[in-house]
Amino acid sequence: MARYDVDGKVVQGVDLLKRRHWTWRLDVWPFVILYSIWLFVAVPSLDFTDALIVLGALAVAHILVLLFTAWSVDFRCFVQFSNKNKS
Repeated sequence: MARYDVDGKVVQGVDLLKRRHWTWRLDVWPFVILYSIWLFVAVPSLDFTDALIVLGALAVAHILVLLFTAWSVDFRCFVQFSNKNKS
């Protein structure tokens, strides 16, 4: 990782990051896979109510990931950015 030490009073260092394409972000593609698994595995095998409960749990997890990206800069960098020196 490209890290530059600043040694200031507030900022100790700076990491250079590159924004990921929206399809490769960790708040998009894992949930696309989970929602498709829900659609093709849970819906045919469970009752309608049970399938909706599973969908609700997936939606709550997805909402929590989105909220954590708003609350934490470190989590947002982990989810939406990659190292600058990687291709």
